Amino acid sequence: MTLNEENKQSKKLFHKYKKTILKAIDLGFKGELIIKPKTLWLGATNNCNIKCIMCYFEKENTYINVDDLKKILKTEIKNKKVFGKTENIDLTAGESLLNPEIYSIVKLLKKKLPKSKISIITNATLPIRGHIAKTLKYIDRIGISIDGANEDTYEFIRRGAKFSNIIKNTQNIVKLKKREINSLCLLFCAMSINVKQLPQWVRLAYFLGIKYLFIQRAEVREKINFDISKFDLLLVDNKKIQNIIDETQKEADRLGMFITFTDIIKNNQKTSISKSAIKMCSMPWNTSPWLFKNKKDVYPGSVCCHMIQNKNTILNQEILKNKSIEKIFNSKQYWDIRKKMILGKFSKNACSKCQYYKMTQWDEDDLKKLKELIK
Repeated sequence: MTLNEENKQSKKLFHKYKKTILKAIDLGFKGELIIKPKTLWLGATNNCNIKCIMCYFEKENTYINVDDLKKILKTEIKNKKVFGKTENIDLTAGESLLNPEIYSIVKLLKKKLPKSKISIITNATLPIRGHIAKTLKYIDRIGISIDGANEDTYEFIRRGAKFSNIIKNTQNIVKLKKREINSLCLLFCAMSINVKQLPQWVRLAYFLGIKYLFIQRAEVREKINFDISKFDLLLVDNKKIQNIIDETQKEADRLGMFITFTDIIKNNQKTSISKSAIKMCSMPWNTSPWLFKNKKDVYPGSVCCHMIQNKNTILNQEILKNKSIEKIFNSKQYWDIRKKMILGKFSKNACSKCQYYKMTQWDEDDLKKLKELIK
């Protein structure tokens, strides 16, 4: 499907279901409709043991603990009209495995939400033994970030990590999950300094025994420790990028691997997102805000970590601190976010350069369920 066809499809869905979504929002403001997030995004910790040049997270030595989790999962709202159910739990923020209670947290999540799939993204710097090995056995999906195919490039990008240790630890994760090998994915943040290594990186993944690969463009943001604008992928000639992508795809096909590129890379590094596609983003309906521990309290962060941060995309954190996800997700603040999304308030700034929009579009089957529920 071409980009133009995709935009037409989004526009068609927008006009077909706009009234349904607006009616659901009205019911939500009145407290007559309850939404449960399909994905619960729980930042196990803001802490990290390395300093990646493209990272925009502020590192803090804080951890969500078991008691925090019990409050987050507390059921407080009773209503006949409930839309959605929690199917996925993402523990990623800093390096999740640094949380000293991570094993207990994962066990509690499995007990409370046994049908949900738990995922993390790890830098694979920690030895795979003890409580870390026990934790990873419980994890359903593991993303491993390796942004280079050789020592020099990798260690320049992921400062404080040692390439040889990463390879060893990744091999041990593969051994640990050998019966669930399809649960592993290798991740790559593409920049001008590493994009040429993609075909070699595919071969590295094959050597490691990981066949699912995901490639995104490193986001250039303000207020991070390292100015990566000099390494922006947009500085590389489009034709060179396309040649690298073609070679990478051929190598993946040859080795029987599955590879995903975000559109900002695949479509000559440019996105041309229609306003309708942005309006039909289901993130505020399907994914909880990032819940993080700040000193002694748990706060909700922005609706989407890829949004440009402004007053429209940040929740009123003080009002919603230490609340259950049920309370946060059905707060007036959150319904206001949903309303701004469908009315196009995010089209020009917060979402205009999104490289993930294909993954977040409303599914028509879900829209049909919502329409039926609010009749």
